[in-house]
Amino acid sequence: MLKKSLLFDNNFWEVIALISRVDNDENLDKLFKETPIDEVGLNQIFEFIKYFNFDVKIIEKDNQKYISIPNPKEKIQFIFSFSDWLSLQYGFYEMDKDANHYFQYYVQDKVNEIKLRFPGYNLFNFPTLPESKANFPNLKSTLGNDFIEKLEMAMLQGESLFLELKGGSKIDVFPRRVLFIEESLSLVGEDINEKCLSYFPLDEILNFNVVKNRNYKSIYTNLEVNDFISQIRKMNGNESRIILKVVSEDNIEFNPPFHLMENPCLITNYEGQKIYAATVEVSDEFFNWYHTYSDSFEILEPDELNEGYKDFLKRKIKSLKSAA
Repeated sequence: MLKKSLLFDNNFWEVIALISRVDNDENLDKLFKETPIDEVGLNQIFEFIKYFNFDVKIIEKDNQKYISIPNPKEKIQFIFSFSDWLSLQYGFYEMDKDANHYFQYYVQDKVNEIKLRFPGYNLFNFPTLPESKANFPNLKSTLGNDFIEKLEMAMLQGESLFLELKGGSKIDVFPRRVLFIEESLSLVGEDINEKCLSYFPLDEILNFNVVKNRNYKSIYTNLEVNDFISQIRKMNGNESRIILKVVSEDNIEFNPPFHLMENPCLITNYEGQKIYAATVEVSDEFFNWYHTYSDSFEILEPDELNEGYKDFLKRKIKSLKSAA
């Protein structure tokens, strides 16, 4: 009965979540301020988690009591196959329909964190290539109606491209990402001859051909590609760590097409609020994404993001009035 009552006690999960994040000894008074639990209840929790070889003790230092964790860095890791992960996502999705306990939200946060880190394996985030073309009609006159689809298909099939640029350059490229850089939709890829990463604004590409059966092997990991994009954004001064309160999570596309939402996380704080954070390129295209879900978000940080969004709305209204 003790075990069952603890598992359905939200205070239990708050304490577990807190001590799981502790790197050093945690002051007991600080813990009492953050959770409505007394020392008797705390000892009950410690006795329970000892069954799982997670040894936590209360020690005294300088006449103050501390929680001591012998191995705070210890983690439990699993390796999932593709089918394992899809099955687990659907299982958690079904469980979330009836979520009314803290531990269910705790699991949901962890699953959301993994889905954000690996958007390509998100069971509920299906790609829609025709829609991406429709969002950028200005590309049709110079590159053809299906340019973006051909780029994305080449990436999916591991094929390279031969590009002719407006300046006269001709480059063999292994495409890796299509996304906004400095407000321009751009192709990030590996220069096959120079063996380096480069990016090309799509409106600078005069012509292109898909090169089949080249059998080029990529020399950069996804992490290195993302780091390259991040370095460009930092040099241009456009990168920012944003923190948003999620008012409503329904139908939000946390991984919008052609954006790099770097190091994203979605957590539930102690007040039960959903908080989303990511490192992004702040631009009109980012604000277009934010505006789509503005009723579902509240900007917490940075303050400049609020000012930038207000300025974006003013320009948008002015543009609509001019068009009318």
